[in-house]
Order: sequence, then structure tokens, then C-alpha cells
Amino acid sequence: AQLPEPGTKHNEQSTKHNEQSTKHNEQSTKHDKRRTKHNAPHGLLEWFLGNRGGRVKGFANAIYTGFTTHEMARIIDLVLVQHPELHGVWQVSSEPISKYELLNMVNEQLKLGIVIDRDDEFHCDRSLDSTRFRETTGYQPPTWDDMIAELH
Repeated sequence: AQLPEPGTKHNEQSTKHNEQSTKHNEQSTKHDKRRTKHNAPHGLLEWFLGNRGGRVKGFANAIYTGFTTHEMARIIDLVLVQHPELHGVWQVSSEPISKYELLNMVNEQLKLGIVIDRDDEFHCDRSLDSTRFRETTGYQPPTWDDMIAELH
């Protein structure tokens, strides 16, 4: 196969496409930097660790039923290895805890020295109900003390 001669229509289209791709990549890079700047840090714990020695609000009426990354990995392993027949959407949850309580536990365990001001005004409860998942798999979530101890 021969390459098109310089100045041919095919070569001009190729050059134009490459210029457009380069421009798109530059715009994407700018967007990624903007997104990273505005959204970082990504998780509650990452945000909290970034406030070491500082002061934050702890929402006593914001209920959390998530997991540490370590525990979520164990849950995924449980499903993939012991229950590959599971399909669809399943609610999986820890025991409910307020973000105020959770932050205090992490602060104490990791000795972060963060002052946590209790806030009773904000209310948010997005708790999940994992009764069906627990009954089907036999899964019992660890206590928050146990999950936080693993972080250290």
C-alpha cells in the first residue's frame, strides 16, 4: 500500500482530524484539571484526613450506612466466590451511624487532633436496608469499631 502524496485530499483530511483530536484532548485535560480541583477530595474519610489538626462540622442527623473500602472488598469477594448466582440490584449496608459519631471514632482511633463541632440542624438519612442481602448470603457487617480499627 502506498501512502497518499502530500497535499492530497486524504492527507489534508488526516491532518485536519489530527488537529481536531489535539484540540479535543487539550480541552479534556483542562476539564479534568477543573473537575479534580472542584471535586477533590472524593470521600468522607479523604476529606476528613485533609483537615488534620483543623476544625470541621459533624452532622449528628446525617445517617451513614456505607463501608470502609476493605469491607466492601470482602463483600464483593463474598458475592463473586460464594454467591455467583446473585444478580440484579441489592442493597448492602452497615449498621447506621451518624457522620458525627463516625468522624469522632476515626478522629480518636487515628489521633488526628481535629475539633468536631456537633451540628444538629442538618438532616439527611439515605440509609439502605440490606435485610434481603443478609438473609440470602448470611453476611453480617462488622461493627464500626472493627472497621475503623482496620484503618490504622
